[in-house]
Amino acid sequence: MDIEMRIDMGVRGEDGTGIDLLKLQEVSAQKLYRNALMLPEYLSEIPVDFAENWICVPLPIGRRCTIVSRCGITEARDINGELLESFESSLPNGSPCMDNPSRYFCLLDCIQCNAARDSAEYEEPTVYYYVLDMMVWNGIFFYNCSTESRFWLRDSKLEELGETLETRACGRRFANLPSFRCNRKGVSEAINADVGCPLRGVLFYHAEVEYWPYETPFMCGLPIDKARELMCSLPT
Repeated sequence: MDIEMRIDMGVRGEDGTGIDLLKLQEVSAQKLYRNALMLPEYLSEIPVDFAENWICVPLPIGRRCTIVSRCGITEARDINGELLESFESSLPNGSPCMDNPSRYFCLLDCIQCNAARDSAEYEEPTVYYYVLDMMVWNGIFFYNCSTESRFWLRDSKLEELGETLETRACGRRFANLPSFRCNRKGVSEAINADVGCPLRGVLFYHAEVEYWPYETPFMCGLPIDKARELMCSLPT
């Protein structure tokens, strides 16, 4: 059962419009958020529509995690659903000052990076959360949207929050990752993107795929050295 179905069936209120906190308490949070992320396959061959219908994204070195903002707190959970940390943020319902009804929550697919570019500016090291994808924003589900639509909505929503997302008081900051078309120029830009910490590799998404919380051939990945080989094989 995927994460959207688990949320719908496990914690939605009887009227179907919100989250029932009593039911939420009955569901293990770790179980709820386990296997919540879309996982890449290794890109073993180039799709025939690679240049036309695929998008590439630089992948920083870090830990893949789900960001959950709800009930006045923001949580980072690993791919097994285990809690990494809790903090306050400016994401919808992510801090006590905006403790809205529990149906207003967010789920973000992120990379947690502890070696960010400007950690020297703060007394404590800054943790960056690089946002790969957006599944839920302020209670609105985007699982059924295409990759291009989700990326556009992600960029728009985070841009609206602007500097308020830089939760400097607790040393936590959110940042988007750029995306490029899968031609030689685009893959080169992804490989050489300056995102603030070293890159592990490159992710490739089909532009029209919905968000599926399991391994899928419509999301693929390569380490940096293999991505460079791929780039050299692409037409100019």
